[in-house]
Amino acid sequence: MFEQQVQGALEKTSRLPAEPAARMNEQLLQRPAVTVALRDDWSKLLDVASRATGPVVDRQLVVGSLAPAVTEAAVALVELQSPLVRAGTAFARSVLQDAAANVTRATLTRLPIILARPAAVLLDPLQQLLLYVASTGGSAQREVVRVAVASTGPSVVGAAMMNTADLAGDIAAGTLQLLEGSI
Repeated sequence: MFEQQVQGALEKTSRLPAEPAARMNEQLLQRPAVTVALRDDWSKLLDVASRATGPVVDRQLVVGSLAPAVTEAAVALVELQSPLVRAGTAFARSVLQDAAANVTRATLTRLPIILARPAAVLLDPLQQLLLYVASTGGSAQREVVRVAVASTGPSVVGAAMMNTADLAGDIAAGTLQLLEGSI
């Protein structure tokens, strides 16, 4: 029940311009109960995705929101309508079935927490992707959630373990821009 209330409260901000909505969502997501509710709702969707043997309806959930500074960078790329980050059943199934991604169910379950409290957020302006680098993982590799930036709103498009040195090298080369945090 509380999970649905959180989804509804965040959905209401989608009617606002992206930058004020991001500031409002940031206030909501600072409350641990809100991020836990997003995680619990997402975990239920993961259960459905992992048990499904045939086609499933791609149910989309709000799993987070771009931070205000990240929203500014996204608005510079596209005419962003909403800072709400969504992920769905199809994404969950594809990542759960992709052995090459090397992503555990536990990592996927933490997706809303990673989005709310990343160690770093990187921007790939050519691909129009945000990379949310988790604070968990070793120093050699980090869990990274890829979020596509589109005018209709950001959506999670991938998750994988990535080499920390590669991320740092891409920042040094200018391929990736560090928007917040550190690697």
